[in-house]
Amino acid sequence: MKHLTNSQLIKKHESISKKLSALSRRFIEAGLGHLRPSDMRERGDCSLSARYVKLSDERGAWRREAESRYGPGFIYMDQLKSVRVRRKRA
Repeated sequence: MKHLTNSQLIKKHESISKKLSALSRRFIEAGLGHLRPSDMRERGDCSLSARYVKLSDERGAWRREAESRYGPGFIYMDQLKSVRVRRKRA
């Protein structure tokens, strides 16, 4: 993720968020909506769980990259978007 520009980082976050949201709906439809994230990680018998783990790890990598660029606790998209706007004006 280090090679991504700010704009690409925003798009990556939006993509990951959409995929996780759709996956959450699939869990609910499969009758697994009661599972906690830790339960999803432990279920190796479910392809939904494997996809959740992959996307969750990707989201973690995104968060670490955003925090490495902009400081600890940097997790809000509106903050990243405002950084992009400020840089364009400069």
